[in-house]
Amino acid sequence: MLVLTLLIMGVSTFLIGLLPGFAAMGVAAPALLVLLRFLQGLGLGGEWGGAVLVATEHAARGRRGLYSSFPQMGPAAGFLLANGLFLALTLLLSGEQFSSWGWRVPFLFSIVLVALGLYVRVSISETPVFRRALETQTRARVPSLDMLRAYPGVLLLSSGAISLTYVHFYTTTTFSLAYGTSELGLPSSTLLYCTMISVAVMGVAVPVFAALSDRVGRRRLCLAGAALAGVWPSRCSGCWTPAARSSSRWPSPSP
Repeated sequence: MLVLTLLIMGVSTFLIGLLPGFAAMGVAAPALLVLLRFLQGLGLGGEWGGAVLVATEHAARGRRGLYSSFPQMGPAAGFLLANGLFLALTLLLSGEQFSSWGWRVPFLFSIVLVALGLYVRVSISETPVFRRALETQTRARVPSLDMLRAYPGVLLLSSGAISLTYVHFYTTTTFSLAYGTSELGLPSSTLLYCTMISVAVMGVAVPVFAALSDRVGRRRLCLAGAALAGVWPSRCSGCWTPAARSSSRWPSPSP
């Protein structure tokens, strides 16, 4: 399944780089783009959960937090690699060249990472937990139903935790870029640099706090993180008001 989800994600990303524009296909072009983006999300959902599961089940006793952080460093590394390549292309190419074909390069380059990922996936062995389940024939026929019946509370808590994480992640990496350029008039390169710095800090912090969870407990660390995540938007809410935008802290929007 991990190989399958990797192929769904990788092939969809590569095909976006080959997708004809609206002038060539009309409304079929954006429709295909939406379909490929949907497949990307489908592949990511299976890929992320499976990768964390494999890493955790291979972990030594007392190191589950640290081992589970390895897949979590992937988003930071991927963001830095992709946006670093986009930044280089915007600096090296003219606006016309980038709009014509330059934007396709990162999507096409992703096939190299897919090949590398496939090599890693076919090289690793099944986890001891999964091998034991095969030997004892204790696999569930419909795991999702068993999970809903046996662990509804855990499912709700974990769903809320991951939703909280990605709301903050995409607010920083996506919304802030659009808002900063359209509303604050900041250069896109400046915002991209700031975002890449914040994601780099995240990539370093993930294994540090994951290792800390092995020492102080995951419940305490998750509750502290959720509390801080709730404080952050309330502390920053003034930054998004018209009064704050017109103050000296923000540059005047470009004409």
